[in-house]
Amino acid sequence: MSSSARCAAWLGTYEGSLAMLGIKGTVTKVACILRGDPYCGYRIDW
Repeated sequence: MSSSARCAAWLGTYEGSLAMLGIKGTVTKVACILRGDPYCGYRIDW
């Protein structure tokens, strides 16, 4: 039930949350259901 649009939305949500809080950081997708992983996972570095 995932799609590339949903993946992009979550990535943007995490990046937007950092920006809204004034935190400089990066969000990296580390796992994706669409690539065969069992879950979608993101790493946030600040």
